[in-house]
Amino acid sequence: MLWVSLYYLPFSHFYNLALELFELVLLHACNTTAATGKGFAIGSAVLTALALISAYKSESKITTIDISKSEVLASVLFGACLPYVFAALTMMAVGRAASLMIEEVRRQFRELDLLNPNTTNSPDTQRCVEISTYASVLEMIVPSCLLIFAPLFIGYLLGAEALGGMLIGAVSSAFMLAVFMANAGGALRLSYCFFSENLLYNECLWDNAKKFIEANGLVGHGKGSAAHKAAVVGDTIGDPFKDTSGPSLNILIKLNTMLSLVFGGSFKHGPFHRDRWWIAVIVAVIFFCIAGGLFGWMRKKGIGKIDFNAKSIPEKNASQLELNKPANSPSPQIEEDKSE
Repeated sequence: MLWVSLYYLPFSHFYNLALELFELVLLHACNTTAATGKGFAIGSAVLTALALISAYKSESKITTIDISKSEVLASVLFGACLPYVFAALTMMAVGRAASLMIEEVRRQFRELDLLNPNTTNSPDTQRCVEISTYASVLEMIVPSCLLIFAPLFIGYLLGAEALGGMLIGAVSSAFMLAVFMANAGGALRLSYCFFSENLLYNECLWDNAKKFIEANGLVGHGKGSAAHKAAVVGDTIGDPFKDTSGPSLNILIKLNTMLSLVFGGSFKHGPFHRDRWWIAVIVAVIFFCIAGGLFGWMRKKGIGKIDFNAKSIPEKNASQLELNKPANSPSPQIEEDKSE
């Protein structure tokens, strides 16, 4: 059922494009089916994690996880915070990757003179694909190290029982956060269909609120209005919610429990064991060196910063665009003031 739900989305989009060539409308049940598939994926990850936690208890030879112990309670809170830190890192990674793409598009507009109708240059799409691939791999270094080092740090520092508490806190928190992000992200990309006088228009708007408003579906609130700006923000945030941070929490749930199971036999009982605590210190130092070095290098390179004062259009093209602009067309600032 999970694979059917997930594979239904790309096939439905393909057939929808084919039907649009013949001026037919396909109701986008694919979006609903894909959202349902994400729910199945989250549920399967949680069930897998519960089975792995049970196997971890047997491997580490612990009988109970006593929440009244201070180290166990602290580990539960640490595990509950872990999914939120991971989701924040992935959301910020999307923004930094988008900034790299914006800078590349501006560079091509500026250097290749793409806005000139007489230009013979073509956009370098391969470079954009390279930037996306490079950014996706680079931005996953810190979140991946966080998932790998967190159970090792807790296990070697506070013991096997405390690590079990961390796993319970992480699975519980990640499950709720993943469901929230999948549902909220899908709602922000909610499909709409415009009804008027109990009649269905021939042109149904099943994509999202942004396109619904841009097609004048919301009377009095067209493109550039406050409602349109809110829809654009929701569309921008909803995509990484349901496609980046939400599904990646499934990896967090399963990877934490899997690593704990693999290293479960090496964890001692009780906190601050004299033969193991120094390993936790080494793990923490390695993680902070990787994270600090990477973020410092990215800050030095200016990755993630957008220069809003930079000009992506050459001066000659900008003046030409102003000359070609109709005399009676109002400026964007005037339209914004009218909408307000």
